[in-house]
Parts: sequence; C-alpha cells; structure tokens
Amino acid sequence: MARQDSGTRYFFIAREHADRLGEQFCGVPDLVVEVLAPQTRRPDRSEKFYEYARAGVAEYWPVDPDRRTVEVFALQEGAYELVGRYGPGEVVRSRRLAGLEIPVDEILT
Repeated sequence: MARQDSGTRYFFIAREHADRLGEQFCGVPDLVVEVLAPQTRRPDRSEKFYEYARAGVAEYWPVDPDRRTVEVFALQEGAYELVGRYGPGEVVRSRRLAGLEIPVDEILT
C-alpha cells in the first residue's frame, strides 16, 4: 500500500498489477483508502466516489475518523455497492483482494 502525496489517500496495487509501478504510479489502483476530513467530506463522498468508480478502482474504503467507521465499497458493473461498514474492534476485510484484512483500530490511529 502506498500513500499519495496530495491529501490523505492510500492505494494498493495487487501483485499481478505490479507492472503499473515505476518512478511514478501509472494506472488504476485496485484499492483506494481515503481518510475523510470535515472540510472535504462532501466532495470525497460524492465527486471522488464517482470518479474512482469511473476509473475502475475495484474497492474504495472511505475512513471517517469523526464517526470512527470504515466503509467498504466494491465496484459492481461500473457502480459501487456498499458491502460492509466497520467500527472499532472490528476487522475490515477486502471483498476483492484475498487475504487483505486490517483492524479498524489500526486504520483509525
């Protein structure tokens, strides 16, 4: 998983897509994890949500530190479907990336 320089966004590239990496990342990540800030919550939950779906990002995990939740959206036929909402003490599991499990408490710290 790599952190993007602008804002608090992280992305993950599956091993089978490692050819997308170089000096700079080129292509669509398999997973985007985005920490929502109060001042950007609305565009993150609307504009970026649709932008990631149009780009073909397989999973989008918005992290809401105020509500202490992580949601998992999986791309289904070009649109995101909410497949899970997790809180403290729970473990977020990717629906698309086998074996990827992260405790919510680790994401929120």
